[in-house]
Amino acid sequence: MKNKILKELGTFQKMNNEKNVSILYFENGRLLNHFDSVIAISFYDEAPNFSNKVFLTNHHDYSRTTAKIRNEFLGYSNNIVKDKITANVYKVIDFY
Repeated sequence: MKNKILKELGTFQKMNNEKNVSILYFENGRLLNHFDSVIAISFYDEAPNFSNKVFLTNHHDYSRTTAKIRNEFLGYSNNIVKDKITANVYKVIDFY
């Protein structure tokens, strides 16, 4: 699953890097990295196989800080993110 997701992101375009947090922008989505760990991957509408899909890695709630950064990346509060995980709108994957 990991390789399929990374391939689907497409061509790398740019990166924003700030205090151990990087957001990498690709042709079909974006990836959140915190302290060298992938936390979340969000696909755009145009992504061929994963349109509007969000994948969270098993590190997405490692700490309160990681969860806060994840929530900012996704644009939702902690409770809404948990609800989306429970409803299987956001899929948690074993990325490592």
